[in-house]
Parts: sequence; structure tokens; C-alpha cells
Amino acid sequence: MLKMKRKFLWMALVLTMGIFSACSDDDDNNDNRIADPKGLAWAGTYGLGELTTGELDYGSGKPRDGAVLSGAFYIDWDTPTTSPYNMGKMQGIIFRGILGIILPQVLNTVTLEQDGNITARYSSDAVTFDFSMISQTLSQSMINGLIAGRTWLQSPADLASWSEQSGKLKVKLNVDAIIKQALEDSGNSDNSEIGSLVSSLLGDAHQLKAILNAMGADVSDLTINTLLDWVKNGVPLNVKTENGHTYIYLDKGQLDMLFKAGTDGTSDFSKLMKAFSSFIPQDYQMVVNMLNMIPNNWEVTEVFSIGLDLTKMLINKNF
Repeated sequence: MLKMKRKFLWMALVLTMGIFSACSDDDDNNDNRIADPKGLAWAGTYGLGELTTGELDYGSGKPRDGAVLSGAFYIDWDTPTTSPYNMGKMQGIIFRGILGIILPQVLNTVTLEQDGNITARYSSDAVTFDFSMISQTLSQSMINGLIAGRTWLQSPADLASWSEQSGKLKVKLNVDAIIKQALEDSGNSDNSEIGSLVSSLLGDAHQLKAILNAMGADVSDLTINTLLDWVKNGVPLNVKTENGHTYIYLDKGQLDMLFKAGTDGTSDFSKLMKAFSSFIPQDYQMVVNMLNMIPNNWEVTEVFSIGLDLTKMLINKNF
């Protein structure tokens, strides 16, 4: 069993909550957090969607039993022309399984406060995961066993904020504050200047591009400018509510700049993965290979959405 390090898990949690990092804006104030009636309907406390399995046909006309159909991680990936299997549907099962095991051990609830804050109950305990788990028949009872006895912490306010804009849920992460909190949780509060350094870097397109180029990642201006726009203005997430589930996600159109092959035949995502490969533990190289399946099949991808599968709790002390 792998016991994941806290810093690695915090990075995963931050990326999952915001999909891509977004930091605070010094000019921000509570006025832009006040949601319209549609946005107010989103306010509340959410738990993670439960893991469910069943039959799923991802090729050859033969439904596979025991496929992970839903879980904490939401992914809808369809590559209908790949043969003999629909690669998107097949890989989606694996992604839902892996993150359906990991996320519930890190994140318990997320609350969209009426004042625009986002708070969460989270755990910094070590996470238990082994790739052999994916070959087993997964179940919610298995997840319940993994999260039993974990210590849950309540995040402070002002780590992240949300607002409703043009039908999108805009999420802004205060990277400086989040990194400081993560360091405090791991007993390294004297390194809080790291957050300021990251925030400064994310605010300078030329500096960021220069650093990535030095690492061998010639990322397009479109990708850099889009990500930095999300840094400044927030990540525009889609919200869909169906059958008691609330899906918060990014779609194919929003991610096209990252996964689509450039004029050199390589996607910006692949360039970034290669540049950061030396920082990724050897135990997780299988995950890297799986992630690279996304750009490798992007040209034949018709549907692609990734995010969180949440269920709104009926009782919430804040509302």
C-alpha cells in the first residue's frame, strides 16, 4: 500500500477544487461575491458522490459488469470512433475508480457560503492507495472503510471564493493562503514565503513562459494567457444538476487549448507533463501514462468533461 505524502495530496486537492490554480486579487471585495438568484440556489454544503458500479458497454457490444459508473470524481469522456474499444469510456472507468478511492480520503464536504467564501472539511492524514485496488470490484462500503477513523479538519475562511457569472460558477483560490495553511498542517509554517512566490509567478506571463521554456516546455501563448486569465478572474466552472447530483466541471471547449496538438504535433499538456516528469514519484508514472491518453485521443474526442460529482446535503447549519 502506498501512503501518499501530505504535500503531494495538498497539491492534488488544490488542483481538484479549482481544476487549475487561481489566486486572490488584491482588488477583490465582497461585492462581486453576491450571487444572483440562480447562484444562491447553489449555496449550501455538499458531500462527495458515492461510488457506484454496474454494466457499461465501452466496445464490442458486450457490457462489462463491475464498471465504476460514478464516484467523487466526475468524468464524461466519449471517443466513439476508436476501435475496438471506446477509449474515453474505458479510461473514464479507471479515472473514476482511482480518484473515487483517493478523493474521499482527503475531502469530506465543500460549502459554498452565501457570503461568497468556499470552506471545506478535509483530512491531512496519509492516504491509502494501491493500483491493485483498481482490479478489484470497488464499492462504497470499501470507501467507507478507508475513511473510517480519519481526522477531519475545518478549513478557515478566505482560502477560496465563488460567484455566479453568466451561468458559470467562478472559483478563485487564494494560493498564498492555501499553501500557508498546507505548510502549517505539515508543521512547516516558517516557509510561508513560498505562497507569495507562486502568486507572483502566476501573475507574470512573460516570467512564467520563460521558466517553462527553460524546463523544455514551449507552451503556447493561448494556454498561458487562458490560465493566467483564470488566475486573475477565477476558473469558470460549469454546473449541472441531475438526479440529486451536482456536477461542477470544465468541458472540452474550455480544455481544448491544453490538450489539442499544436503545430509541432504535441499538446501543451504533454509538454508540461514531460517538463515536470522528474518531480513525479516513480510510483505514479502509471498515472502519467494514463493522463497522456487524453491528448493522444483528443482528435477523436467528442465529449470531455472533468470535475467533481457532489450531492447537496439537506441539513446545513449555515443556511
